[in-house]
Amino acid sequence: MKICMLTTTHRPYDGRIFEKEAKSLAKEHDVTIIAPSDEGGESIAGGIRIVTVKRPNSAALHPITFSRLLRACLAEDADVIHCHEPDALLIGIFAKYFKHRQVVYDIHEL
Repeated sequence: MKICMLTTTHRPYDGRIFEKEAKSLAKEHDVTIIAPSDEGGESIAGGIRIVTVKRPNSAALHPITFSRLLRACLAEDADVIHCHEPDALLIGIFAKYFKHRQVVYDIHEL
């Protein structure tokens, strides 16, 4: 199964997402993390594909990051979109309706 873990605010190597969840899932599944970063790009770490989109310097420009993450998510050929924040869930809902993907919402904070 191909799993795309999507975060709109955490770094790609966030301890909860990368260390705990992605590494566990990667033991049996193909895992990709899509996350914002200071630089866009693609790499592989610990058997996990990391796709980063460039985040603007200002938090006021978060809609730009959101649109970049949406494009990256819709480009993925994943079976499941694993979302980590409410706005990531919105992207997951788009993927569900436009690409017929299953969506999991994993909330970390209140």
